Amino acid sequence: MASTEETPLLPQNPVNPKWKRIFSPDHRVLFAAFLLAVTYSFSSTTILYLYRTFNCQVYYEDPTHPPYTGPGDACAIPAIEAVTAQDISLMGVIGTISETLNLFLTVWQIRHWGVRAALVQQSIWAAFRNACQIYAVLFTEGRVGITVVQASQLFGLLAGSSGYLLVVNFYIAEVVEPVERTGTFGVLAGIVMLGQSCGYIVGGVMYDLINLVAPFAGTFCLLVMSAVFNMLLLPYIPPAGPALDHTEATSRWAFLAGLSIFVPAKYENRSGRFWGLTLLALGGFFAVLGTQYVPTMLQMTATNRYGYTPGDNGRMMSLNAIFRALFLTFAFPWMIKNGRIRFDARQQRRANSAGVTEPTVDSEDVTAVNKPRGNEFDLEYVRLSIVVDVVVTALIALNSRSWHMLAAVTILPLTSGTPPAAKGVLIAIVPDARRADAFAGLAIIETLALVSSVFLFGTLFAFLSRIGHPNLVFAANASVALIAAMVLFTVRFPRGSLKMS
Repeated sequence: MASTEETPLLPQNPVNPKWKRIFSPDHRVLFAAFLLAVTYSFSSTTILYLYRTFNCQVYYEDPTHPPYTGPGDACAIPAIEAVTAQDISLMGVIGTISETLNLFLTVWQIRHWGVRAALVQQSIWAAFRNACQIYAVLFTEGRVGITVVQASQLFGLLAGSSGYLLVVNFYIAEVVEPVERTGTFGVLAGIVMLGQSCGYIVGGVMYDLINLVAPFAGTFCLLVMSAVFNMLLLPYIPPAGPALDHTEATSRWAFLAGLSIFVPAKYENRSGRFWGLTLLALGGFFAVLGTQYVPTMLQMTATNRYGYTPGDNGRMMSLNAIFRALFLTFAFPWMIKNGRIRFDARQQRRANSAGVTEPTVDSEDVTAVNKPRGNEFDLEYVRLSIVVDVVVTALIALNSRSWHMLAAVTILPLTSGTPPAAKGVLIAIVPDARRADAFAGLAIIETLALVSSVFLFGTLFAFLSRIGHPNLVFAANASVALIAAMVLFTVRFPRGSLKMS
């Protein structure tokens, strides 16, 4: 073929579209999220066993405690279990508070350094935290080792699971077309669950096949790999700091100001106040308070009562993560879609039988008069889901066999649709201009509930373990979840437009 003026001087090798799609920016971000999800769960079950081992050393070093001569595990006694539960509870509180504060730093990094640099930070500082834990395993023991591991949670100020999830969500919003964002966010949630599952099971297997330090060493290697991958292979997106900093003075308190969205709002054209958002927030608080610490207590119960090793706990939590991922990715969207259709049809039949002609209302539509039918089903889903959670959690208190632990982690994921359904209700009520405030306020409420759950039920589990009835803690969890259900059943949609500007 003859050359023309438009013929390239250098030969061009066209890239196969299939391979181009495989290595697309969004796929690279999803892999980065998967890798971090693996690392953040890789040694989590082993840490629980590490605390138990250190406390066992402390107990038998005390000359007032004679050597164990009975059958089975020498560490499986109420005194050791109670102290271990207290130490794990303190670690959880330190980690949760640190990671909450890390959200402020992460947002600042995204604005001033860019998304990629912020994600790299989440890997680097987590590696330092893991190095401290390796030091504790190799060179310390007893209370010193426990203190080192607990202090290492302060690195959560610089890196944590909440921070990296915030960054990858920002990343997805930047590299994916707007029409594909919602679907990709769902894929991201499933990928994170899958990564957590892999981390739980592989970390536990490494302990079983090698030794106690192996999961921590594996975590360190994965974090270094993650930092290198993020630094070299993720797309660079320039920071947008100057465009955002003109509101810096007010934005510092925007996160806390989000709580104002849950103050009872006045109606515009009628007397009285709307309490629906206040009750929704209160119900959400009690729901998180009653359920968030259950997986950790399942692991401690399985270890103390049924002799589960870190490998066993890893497989159990992996099973839980897999079922949660499958439910949220496939079953939950199907249930919401079909539930809304059937709910609308049922409401229309009732209206027709009563001789009332109602306008067709889209599932996402909210007016000053008409209720959003689709989101009415979301509210029904929230109520029924929390009731199922109450029943399942109460049944866990009756566990008397090892396989009951596996049954619990298999059934509990069926209730994991409560938070996203509650957010759907929230969005339906709040005006578009206040949605950011609503999500910020909801994040504060969930964080306060999580910290309270770790402290309250960690302390209660320790007390009940000391008196020989640790199972009763799940009955307490169910009681708090029942309070959440009672509150959520009082939530209604507004009967008119609200003054929420």
